Amino acid sequence: MKKLFFLTVLLLAASHARAQGCSQCRDSVAQTPAAVRAAYRQAIGMMAGGAVALFTGVFLVARRFR
Repeated sequence: MKKLFFLTVLLLAASHARAQGCSQCRDSVAQTPAAVRAAYRQAIGMMAGGAVALFTGVFLVARRFR
């Protein structure tokens, strides 16, 4: 029951989180063409995907060899 409560609180808190963004990046990208802005958005997604994959891999290995 505690795990379900924690998971519910975690998911509800995540829905209210807003990305702050780097103000320097936002200001510098605002002056670029649309293609460059799209490339920045794609790169951010790729970096986030790599971080998620790494975290998931470490979690699975730690759980397997517990």
